Amino acid sequence: MASKMAGEVLALCNVTIGGSTAAFDPIVVNSAYKTDKVDTSKWSLAYYDFDASRIGYVAVGSIAAISISSGIACFDYLSNGKFTLSPILRLMDDATELGPLTVVPITLMFIVSGVLLRLHSMRIFRIYQSLEDPDKFFAIFPGFFRMYRRLDLTRSEILVLDELYESDSFHNLLFSGNTKLGSSPVLLNIDAFKTPLHKSYFLNESDTLPHEFHKAESPSRSSRASKRPPSRSGSDVPPAPPPF
Repeated sequence: MASKMAGEVLALCNVTIGGSTAAFDPIVVNSAYKTDKVDTSKWSLAYYDFDASRIGYVAVGSIAAISISSGIACFDYLSNGKFTLSPILRLMDDATELGPLTVVPITLMFIVSGVLLRLHSMRIFRIYQSLEDPDKFFAIFPGFFRMYRRLDLTRSEILVLDELYESDSFHNLLFSGNTKLGSSPVLLNIDAFKTPLHKSYFLNESDTLPHEFHKAESPSRSSRASKRPPSRSGSDVPPAPPPF
């Protein structure tokens, strides 16, 4: 058991930043299936932005830490009628020294936090493709009140924007993303797809299915072929009727 857990941790640590090969290591993929509660007989992982997933854990931890700290501060004030905790007292002393200039760092903090939260909420962690109907997908997004949220969509609901491959405007990325899934603007990482075929099919750039779907179709095709009536050979063709 210990060696198995060590192998899983090692595989997770060896994931290359910005790459997709290591992110699709079997151990990492199985962990994603368990986290998202996916039926592996019906869905296949086509996209995995591992870096965004790890940032998601950091974001959730940061939000939790801020919430707990705020709760402790409120409890301290309500219990004593004033702040008594030394970290809060130091902050209040610093604010007193800055005077009206205190509004500057507070405003910057809210602006930066808002931008980071906006960008984080637009990132996609994982995309699964249906093995029964390759035109059906569902995406895993970061959530605020829960760890993840899911969006079901079809291939016809995917719209690629110019910003996916080239963008000179941070404003457009912030408000429109680089891709639209239905009515939701998102930020896709084109290097996070399992293979180039997965990327081109998902983005409607090609109708060629990934190889795993060809393998899945081959048994059904062979069964349909076996049910076809056998073709007649030349010796089985009946002779032409006489001319009279």
